Amino acid sequence: LAAAAEEHAKVKELNTNDFNVTLASLPQGSRVLAEFYAGWCPHCRHYAHTYEQIARFFAANEDSGVLAVRVDCAVERRLCADFHIASYPTIAFGSPEQFLARANVTIHPSSESRDAPSMVAWVGRLMGKPFKYGKIPTTKPMLKGQQWLDSHGQQQLQDSQGKPLEPQSNSLWTLADVELATVELFRQIMSTPPLHTGPEKRTALFKLLRWWSAAHPSGRCRGGAQKLVALFDAKWWPASEGVAPEQLQSFEICGPSDQLAGSSWQSCKGSLPNTRGFTCGLWLLFHTSSTRLPDNGGNIFVEGVRAFGNHFFMCGVCQQHFTQIIASPGPLDAVQTREDSMLWAWRTHNQVNARLASFESEAGSTSGADPMFPKIQFPDERTCSSCWKHKAQGNANSGTSSGPGTEWDEGAVLVFLDRVYGDDGSQDDGPDDGQGSHGHAHKEGSQDSVAEMQSQGQLGRRGGQGLGSSSGKQVGRDKNELEKQGGGSAEEGRSE
Repeated sequence: LAAAAEEHAKVKELNTNDFNVTLASLPQGSRVLAEFYAGWCPHCRHYAHTYEQIARFFAANEDSGVLAVRVDCAVERRLCADFHIASYPTIAFGSPEQFLARANVTIHPSSESRDAPSMVAWVGRLMGKPFKYGKIPTTKPMLKGQQWLDSHGQQQLQDSQGKPLEPQSNSLWTLADVELATVELFRQIMSTPPLHTGPEKRTALFKLLRWWSAAHPSGRCRGGAQKLVALFDAKWWPASEGVAPEQLQSFEICGPSDQLAGSSWQSCKGSLPNTRGFTCGLWLLFHTSSTRLPDNGGNIFVEGVRAFGNHFFMCGVCQQHFTQIIASPGPLDAVQTREDSMLWAWRTHNQVNARLASFESEAGSTSGADPMFPKIQFPDERTCSSCWKHKAQGNANSGTSSGPGTEWDEGAVLVFLDRVYGDDGSQDDGPDDGQGSHGHAHKEGSQDSVAEMQSQGQLGRRGGQGLGSSSGKQVGRDKNELEKQGGGSAEEGRSE
């Protein structure tokens, strides 16, 4: 019975081709509950379990007349733009006619609870029916904690033909991942009307582009940003225009897609569908760009980070947590230099990882996380033993990077970040548009120890190598090389 109910209650995924057809075919008097989400959105993946419970309830109560559907906005950009979706997940309710007209649907307030009982009660109030939620049995096992991790720990990833999957990259980061994340973010902004409408968004976009134009690791993306920044007011988005002009909306920030360093996630590839990917690429963008700032470029970084967090991060719950971090007095306000920026990105990444590690352990298989890539405090002792002065009781997942009992040697951490994410291990992809002026010299031999690098004064020096002067697509420190240097696995250096 549970298995039959579960099959009957699967949430119907709709796309541009079948959205209108499906809703138009519903019986008169039907109502539609629609979740607009993004496959890359971590909170959306977690909420999927709850939304399935809601769908299961309405499917089991057929006289409710409610059909629960979902739309992946990461794929169906135009369809979601019709509904002016600006945050994921967004839940809308209305008649089929209202959805077909793209007008007058009721949006559930993101500030209110979205658990299954609350959502069922909300729908009931809108319909004037006293729905009372009762959980419908499911055959899916709910695994938590170590049981969840163990259930995946020995699995061999396979492709659609059942053949073992090989790793896409042996590097801790690749230029392809940073470029893909940049392209995806810019496309989200330009395909989402609320994100490119009004003077506030215009100013925020300029600050984001100025950050990329100064320090993006990809010459293609850096050049595209420099082109927009140079004539932003005069050509691309004049102050007199309330909405970003069409020529800006169609601009390819990193150039033609067939010229990118890669077409799929490499070091950011997850072991499960829709895991890691875009959010991993965003962290890589933070880390790699912070190492390429001018020595006094902290303000460019700060304004770019704030523009992204406050205006363009479309995962609703993720944005809420991130804006709390960037709004907290002190840390981000104190960023002035390149090294300040590097340390802020590292501390913040570890702070987020600590929160997610606790959440994922508790939520387990409903977390939407990738069990093959658990969140940890990085770098761990095996990767950079000199980075740790003292570790708190327990493992490296406990607490934040500045948590009680944990002491870091931040000088050694800076060297580590430079070695992994900086010019030391990178090969740029080609020339930008020639408008940049500052450059970065390679500083570190692959076998230099942290102590040797510090004694040689290599930390924080920026040289005179021109932008985009080297070539190649594989960037970052090779995992095997870091293992030789640090005495252990370099997997912990990966971004999540």
